[in-house]
Amino acid sequence: MNQFAVTGQSVTSKITLRHQPMDLDFHPGSEVLAVGMVNGALQMYRYSNAVSDEEEEDVGGQALGASIYYKADQVASKRAHKASCRALCFSGDGTSLFSGSADGGLRVTDGATGKKIVGISKACENGISRLLAIKENLVVSGEDDGCIKLWDARQRHCCGEIPDLDDFVSDMAYKASVHSLVASSGDLTITINDLRKFKCIESSNPENCCDEPLCVEVMDGGMKIVAGLQSGRVTVYPWGNINFANEVLKGHPDSVDAIAKYDEETIITGCGDGVIRAAKIAPKGIVATIGQHGEDDSISRVAIGHDFSVLGSIGNDDAVRLWDLTFLEKSAKEKEAQQEDSDENDEDSDSDGGKGKKKRRRRLTSKERKRKRKAEKIAVPSFFSDL
Repeated sequence: MNQFAVTGQSVTSKITLRHQPMDLDFHPGSEVLAVGMVNGALQMYRYSNAVSDEEEEDVGGQALGASIYYKADQVASKRAHKASCRALCFSGDGTSLFSGSADGGLRVTDGATGKKIVGISKACENGISRLLAIKENLVVSGEDDGCIKLWDARQRHCCGEIPDLDDFVSDMAYKASVHSLVASSGDLTITINDLRKFKCIESSNPENCCDEPLCVEVMDGGMKIVAGLQSGRVTVYPWGNINFANEVLKGHPDSVDAIAKYDEETIITGCGDGVIRAAKIAPKGIVATIGQHGEDDSISRVAIGHDFSVLGSIGNDDAVRLWDLTFLEKSAKEKEAQQEDSDENDEDSDSDGGKGKKKRRRRLTSKERKRKRKAEKIAVPSFFSDL
């Protein structure tokens, strides 16, 4: 059992592993974390937290408030692959855990027990660099040579492939409403790909950019594409025009290696300087520092738990760190209260003679936003319904 304390916004310990982790993902409906290891192992942990009644003190003797203690129990550990387990993801309903290896192997594991369901030893000719689940049994693989494949993994069947990229696939994101996959690559391009016709429908021009995209996410209800770049910039593109960045978010001193979507306007970034940050894309700007691995430990992956209260991160050492995200929700509630007070004052002034003014649309509460984020994360429309 691993136990550690979180005080305020920083973690004071970590889940120590025997080998370096390569990827991680949270179960979409329960407190389960899966980790893929450099030795090919696949491990699953069940985590929980409790609040201590005792107050922690910092080095200056100032009370910091009650601590949150996380406990992580290992529930499964399997040597899933002969080569490094470089990519993994849970299916949308959590029943399956997909994992891919450096030798091109693809495996489906039971999301609850960790037992093997099916394995494809040579699913890809080259190593698998990224995996993204888009439905219960459908998963997309990105390879070292740039090939993208759609799998019905339980049936051991490749539905189709898109071989247009010239270098490894660094990250992928999915827009379910139009069955389109956004991919970033080591060839300096970002592409939008139709997963029904298995073709690239839009690609950025690498001649116009000397900055490598390392991670991507679909934001703002599918209206924007966000990319983290090698230079430390975060660029925001309107959907349908990935050759024009209408917003550039600055403030990262090193490469932005990982992105996780907190809500439609907020991302969590993992940076080459070892710092994890929360940033808004509208209005743009860094809003919080969540924590730091260390000056020499860049963040390679970040993932958010099913209830958006915890963040997992991995870097170059043999550990997984969990970070408390509840302070982001508290901050949002405080802003809501300030906005409600402002709205009430505006209504009072309008009632004194503001005829003809537009009616304000009600803002979603924090609970309503959380339910909306969870529904967007889990719900995916039928993939082949309109074929």
